[in-house]
Amino acid sequence: MKKSLLFRTLFALTAALFLGACSDNPAETPTPAPNPPVEKPTVTLTAGEATLDALSVTLVSEHTELVKWMCYAEETPAPDAATILRDGTQAEPNREVEITVDELPAATTYTFVAVAVAGNEQTLSNRVTMTTLEPEPDPTVALEFLSVTETTVTFRLSSTDAEEVKWIYIEKGSRELKAEQVLQYGTSADANTTVEITAEGLKDDTEYEFHAVAAAGEVLVMAEPFEVKTIKEIRTYAVTSENASVTLYNTTSYTNFYVTFEDKVNNYTFVADIYTAPESNYFPEGEYALGAAEPGNISKSYTSFTEQGGDPQKFSEGSINVTATLNEKQRTVTYRITGQLTLESGHIVTVAYRGEIEGIILPKPGAPEGYYTFEPDPSNLAPKRITRNDEQPGQYTLRFYNKDSSELTLDILADPALCENGNAGLPAGTYSIAAGTMTNYTNISLYSPYWSCNLSSCKVEVSCEEGVYSIAVDAEGTSSGTTKKIWMEYTGEIQEMVRE
Repeated sequence: MKKSLLFRTLFALTAALFLGACSDNPAETPTPAPNPPVEKPTVTLTAGEATLDALSVTLVSEHTELVKWMCYAEETPAPDAATILRDGTQAEPNREVEITVDELPAATTYTFVAVAVAGNEQTLSNRVTMTTLEPEPDPTVALEFLSVTETTVTFRLSSTDAEEVKWIYIEKGSRELKAEQVLQYGTSADANTTVEITAEGLKDDTEYEFHAVAAAGEVLVMAEPFEVKTIKEIRTYAVTSENASVTLYNTTSYTNFYVTFEDKVNNYTFVADIYTAPESNYFPEGEYALGAAEPGNISKSYTSFTEQGGDPQKFSEGSINVTATLNEKQRTVTYRITGQLTLESGHIVTVAYRGEIEGIILPKPGAPEGYYTFEPDPSNLAPKRITRNDEQPGQYTLRFYNKDSSELTLDILADPALCENGNAGLPAGTYSIAAGTMTNYTNISLYSPYWSCNLSSCKVEVSCEEGVYSIAVDAEGTSSGTTKKIWMEYTGEIQEMVRE
C-alpha cells in the first residue's frame, strides 16, 4: 500500500510536468513587487527683513508630516532636534511660510533653526543668524558762550545726528520757550558740525538767554541754555561852545546859579546848579565839584543831563573848572568852563565852553556894594505909570521892567496940591515909606533869581527936566528868609505919566 501511494504520487508529478511542457500557453510565475521608496523630509530657512524690534525668515519644507522651528538668542545654547520638536513652534508643512518674531530688543543677535519629520525620518534645517537693527541715535546739540560786547554775543553751537538745527535769544525771564517754538521761530544753523555764531543788535547792559534745538524726524532735543549780560556801553556827550547856547536861571539868590547849556544840534541839555559864596552878580572862577548844595559845589540834586524826549538823568561824580574874565567897561563876563561828569548810568558828559552867559551882566559902575542892581530895560518894556482901582489924588504907581521882565513897582504919594491931584507929572523930591510918602504896595518881583516881596523900606529921589526923569531907588525887602538891598538908577521918559 505504501508503494501504491508512492507510485501514484510520482505518476501524478510526471504527468503534470509532461503536460506543462507540451502546453501552448505555459503558466507565468508572478514576481513579488518591491515596496515604494520613502522620500526624506527637507526644510530650509532663508533670512528676511530685520527691523529695530523684529526679525523675519522664510521656511520651506517638503515631504514633511511635521515642521517645528525655534528662535534663540546668541548667548543661549543651540537646541538639538529633540528640543526643537518638544519646545518649538509648529509651522504648516510642505509649503513656504513667512515667520516673524517681534518685540525683540534692538541690536541683538538671534538664530533660527527648524526640524522636519516624515515617518521615522527627521531633518534639521540650516541655521540662520540675524541681528535686530541699531536704533537711530537721537540728535545732540550744545551751546558754548564765547564772548560779549555792548551789542553782540558770540557763541559756539555744536550738533550731531540732526536734520535741522535752530537757535534763538530772548531777554532773560521774558517768557518760557519750548523746543517747538525754537524750531518755529529760531534762526537756522548748519547741522552736524560746530559753528561760531555772533548775535548782533542787542541792547547794552541787558541780560539775555540763548537757546538751541536739534530736530531729527519727530525727535526734538533742546540744548542747555546759557545766560549772558551785554556790556554797558559808555557814551560820551560833549557840551561845546560850537553847539551849545548857555542861559542863566537864578533860583533863589546870587549865591545860586542855575546854568543851562542847550545843544540843539545834538538835542540834549546839561544843567549845572552852581553854588557860590559870597553873593555876586556872576558866579566866580574856581573848581566846582558835584556834591551838596553848598558854596563851591554843583548841587547833585539839581544838576542833570537830558536827551531829547527823555527824563533828566542825575550825575554820580565829577566837577567843572571855571575861569571868569571881567570886562567892566562892557559889563560882561567871559567864561571858560571845562570839566567831566559821570552820569548815574555810567555815561560821560564833558564840558568845553567859552563865551558869555545870557543873564549875567556886571553892575553899573557906582552901584553900592552888596546891593542887587535892578536895571530897567526900555528896549523891552519902557517904564510906565499904571492906574490902580483904589488910586487916590496925588498917587503915582510906576512900574519898571528889566531884561527878563522882572518888575519893580514904586507906589508914590505926592502932595495933591503940587501935582493937580495927580493929573500933572510926578513932582521932584524925595519919597520914602518911612516918611509916609510911599505905600507898602511898593514891591519887587524877580524872575532871575526868583524872589518877590513888598519892600519894607524904600527911598526914592526924583528929578525931572523937560519930561525926562531921573529916579534913584534905595530899598530893602525880605522874602523866604532872604533879605536883599535893592538899588536902581533910571533916566528917561515914563509912559502915561500925565493924564488928560
